[in-house]
Amino acid sequence: MAKIIGIDLGTTYSAISIWDEKRKIPVIIPNLRGANTTPSVVSVNEGGQVIVGQDAKQNLWVAPEDTVSQIKREMGNDFWVTMKGQKYNPQMISAFILKYLKTCAEQHLGEPVHDVVITVPAEFTDIKRAATRDAGLIAGFNVHRLINEPTAAAIAYQVNRAEGGNKVYAVYDFGGGTFDVSVIEITPDDVTVIGTGGDPRLGGLDMDEAVMRWLVREIGTKYSVDLSNDEPAKQRLKVDAEEVKKALVAADSFTLSVPYLAVINGKPLSVKLDVTRARFDMLIAPLLNRSLDCLDAAVKSAEEKNGRGWESIDGILVVGGPTRLPRIREVLRERLRERCPDRDVELKCDLNPDEVVALGAAIVASGIVPIGRPPEEVESMSTEQKQAIQEKGAAEVAATAPKLDIFDVTGHSLGIAVEGTKFHKIIEKESVIPIAMSHGPFTNGGDFTTELLVEVYQGEEAFVQANTKIGEVRITGLEPLPRQQQMLEVKFSLDVSGTLSTVCTDMRTKKTYTGSFTFDGITRMSGDEVKKRRQVLQQMMPTNTPQATNTATAPAMQPSGSQPSAAATSSTSPTAVPELPEDQIPRDCIVYWKEAQDCLKVATVEQRLRLVNAMTAFAQAMQTKDPKLIEKGSFLLQDVLLEVRT
Repeated sequence: MAKIIGIDLGTTYSAISIWDEKRKIPVIIPNLRGANTTPSVVSVNEGGQVIVGQDAKQNLWVAPEDTVSQIKREMGNDFWVTMKGQKYNPQMISAFILKYLKTCAEQHLGEPVHDVVITVPAEFTDIKRAATRDAGLIAGFNVHRLINEPTAAAIAYQVNRAEGGNKVYAVYDFGGGTFDVSVIEITPDDVTVIGTGGDPRLGGLDMDEAVMRWLVREIGTKYSVDLSNDEPAKQRLKVDAEEVKKALVAADSFTLSVPYLAVINGKPLSVKLDVTRARFDMLIAPLLNRSLDCLDAAVKSAEEKNGRGWESIDGILVVGGPTRLPRIREVLRERLRERCPDRDVELKCDLNPDEVVALGAAIVASGIVPIGRPPEEVESMSTEQKQAIQEKGAAEVAATAPKLDIFDVTGHSLGIAVEGTKFHKIIEKESVIPIAMSHGPFTNGGDFTTELLVEVYQGEEAFVQANTKIGEVRITGLEPLPRQQQMLEVKFSLDVSGTLSTVCTDMRTKKTYTGSFTFDGITRMSGDEVKKRRQVLQQMMPTNTPQATNTATAPAMQPSGSQPSAAATSSTSPTAVPELPEDQIPRDCIVYWKEAQDCLKVATVEQRLRLVNAMTAFAQAMQTKDPKLIEKGSFLLQDVLLEVRT
């Protein structure tokens, strides 16, 4: 049977996982570099090809104008970036990342992969979920389900846990760009979400921003230089702040050295600053307080809706890279002592916080029958053909997948604007999905109108101005009738992925109207738009998809946390060696260039890709004639040469 994978499409890092049918566990699939996580960064090189991951991250210095990161925060927004003169929206940038991850999975498994489950923040609106699904389609996936990230983490924990019985946990998911909390009840047979909360603009990136601002101030004090308006320097310091954050997980202090940070009065500025953990903890304190407020709100919601308050909480599951920070774990333990003074409530940290969401996605995927065909073929299939595939694979899936029921919920109430300003709820917050609810009748406010605008909001307040507009459905072709004579029923349907559809029914004629769901000029992509963008992606990310192989001869899957051998790679990165006359290369750099040329003759496929990427970056830096960028490109080339030597 075809394979189906799970993907954690993160703001800063992404990961892939698959269910190992023999060992009955989810396992991480390494990327083409052999790493378990991939930076969610995209760049376009001089040849017009797309680079994803660590190579693209290194281009943040060499070609920042052609490199994009943190795009997940803009998912579903009317937001565009330009690389090499071409404009791309968040769906397309995310599709590049997903396509790279798809290639990693195919090279590792030795066969094509067309089916996927993707995780999203619990706070994602319908527009953002639809945009994520579109990105998956553009990348060549059949997106079977979107699953909330904290729910996926809880599922991974449920499958891996040893103890039995029912438990109630708060999942504290502090990611790179978003923060989610879900209160989840776990039994041996199911996972049920009973409370939610979060902040879509809170994450590790905000910690980096706080550190960066402090560094700018310290540089002003120590070096008498004002970098507050120097955006390139601030961007570099923000990336360096991530290294500070990682170092202070284990160390009490860290010395940050930044060579050639800026040019001041014609002279290069290099800085060296000491950052203590105490200072760092102080800088991030406001962010952690915001996260604790969200945690309290989620538990309060669980208590109000399901009678499970702090007295029912058995522990907190920590998820996301930043939760490795000692201060986060300290404040969580402090909050547990405050809220549960008479009990010893545990803080669960036993699963890799960077991988647990992807592992949960793979577990969800294990219960789904993959189609095994690219989406362009699936779109032409009849309903009967799809059902036949489902029926054929159902028995095998049932025999190998864990027996687990998942009851996820919507994180917000959904409704429409009535009487211009009032919010009429149709689906209540934390309703178990999938769900369909109908309300009515609603009438027309004007005489003889043939068109009605249904404005859709999410939130909990009585007036729409205090809630968040997520879209609108324009109903056209109505029979012209006097004011308040139209009688319409509005039906909201949320599928298992939390994707909303809206249908209006004329209660007199029983005629139904399905409008196009738009928001701020953003319309869900049509099938033709998805196909067009998929063709563009194929041109910019050419790959040689492996032919299906016998599973007995496919590369062995590696368990989470192992150090897999490097997988075979495809040409998702540039392969043409850049031309650079030696008389144009600085004397202290030419030795590295010559060594790289020599290494190309004996390099493996993966080593060649990395060398060419580094050589291309160095050549681009030479074109800028900027000493700082040339220095950075030289260091990058040296780093890759050291890796190839070993």
